[in-house]
Amino acid sequence: FIMASTALSFTLPPEWKDPERMKFLMAPIAPSSQQSSVDAKVKFWRSLVLSSCAETRKPVFSKQDLIERFRWNGTAPGCLGPVLEAMEHSGEVRKMSEWSLEGGGGGWVSWGIGMLGQPLSWAWNNYVSPKKEVTKSYTGDYILLAPVKELAEKVVKEHHRMVQYKSTDCVMTQSQFHSLCSRVVATETELIGLVEQQLAKDCSLAVSVLEGNKKVVKLAYEGSPASISETDLRILDLKEGIQKLSHQVKSLEQQVVKLKSEALVKYRLKQRHSALVCLRRAKAVEEQFIKREVALDNALAILTKIQLAETDAMILNAYKEGTSALKALRLSADEAAEVMDDLQEVLEDSNEVGNILAEDITPGGGVLEEELEQELDVLLLGAPMPTAKQPCPPPAPSSATTTTDDLERTLAALQLRDTTTKPEEIRAKTHVNTSKLEVQKPSSGYSAQEKKRTPLLS
Repeated sequence: FIMASTALSFTLPPEWKDPERMKFLMAPIAPSSQQSSVDAKVKFWRSLVLSSCAETRKPVFSKQDLIERFRWNGTAPGCLGPVLEAMEHSGEVRKMSEWSLEGGGGGWVSWGIGMLGQPLSWAWNNYVSPKKEVTKSYTGDYILLAPVKELAEKVVKEHHRMVQYKSTDCVMTQSQFHSLCSRVVATETELIGLVEQQLAKDCSLAVSVLEGNKKVVKLAYEGSPASISETDLRILDLKEGIQKLSHQVKSLEQQVVKLKSEALVKYRLKQRHSALVCLRRAKAVEEQFIKREVALDNALAILTKIQLAETDAMILNAYKEGTSALKALRLSADEAAEVMDDLQEVLEDSNEVGNILAEDITPGGGVLEEELEQELDVLLLGAPMPTAKQPCPPPAPSSATTTTDDLERTLAALQLRDTTTKPEEIRAKTHVNTSKLEVQKPSSGYSAQEKKRTPLLS
């Protein structure tokens, strides 16, 4: 459930509803306490301190603040002092008066992962053992380092996202820096101050105090330590001058419009003298407006040249790097021509192999189309086609000695060659052939006996 007060609200653990468990956790850590009970109390209160600070966005607290925050049924926890000392020695919290430079840090999540690998008793045994002499309790404020470092990292990321030109966008006034921080930590002045200090400790922020207690801030970019140079101060003066000129130009333009409107109103009211006075003042203001506008254009041109010089330097550096890379490769026209020749030869070989593989190797693939057409014509005319297994019988002699026996033998050969042909079809074909023979009879010299035997075939 959620613990709520006039200023803070945070989620309490399930143990808060268990009276027996809470009596044990609220009790002080005695010198004779078993190590397991010490571990349990340190783990519980450490986790509650971290979660409550994260939810309330209050990384700075005192022991008394925690006592009031964690009262249970009017009872104050009796072991917060030793728990805070253990957290201090483990590097999780620091006394505000002793807050010194810290390197790295990964925020809430990475801290939790790292601490899982350590036994909860190591800090207690090494630093906060009840057997040691107890010194005077610290009553000042503590700071929880992990969330402060995490907020500082978010501010740096937001700054990098907004930077367009490193030479002009990294230096700013303190008020501008606070506006940048407010994008991450809202408008909490205490957190902004802590983030500023943390960035300064990490060398990600440089601060310079000028005359009149004016503070100039510069954020690091791309990992380089932040430092303020004379050039940075001149660029900041130029940016502030541009901002002032912009306000002046806008104000003068509004005055010109206002005076001309008043002159027109006076003239309509037939107050000619007053109208001329307003118009004369408008002309004078307009002259100032033109001068300020020209000065603003010149200042903007200078700032643009500074920004373009940075871009030109980047381009020049890229050219140098590219030239070095090309020299390292040492490419030549002869090598390129040789490679292209080799490539052409390989392509030709590949095309030749493709053509060979594309040849038709199926049965009958080598037969010409004309031969197939001729064979098709023969089939359409009904003439028998010879096969490879059974050769075509020799043609019947055309002499007059052809007999019926010869015709019978020819008919038998046809029957063996085409087994699918019906006998009726064979007789029909034979009848046709004998008819042809009868037409040739006058020149064949057949005998009378052969003439009588020939019709029997039909």
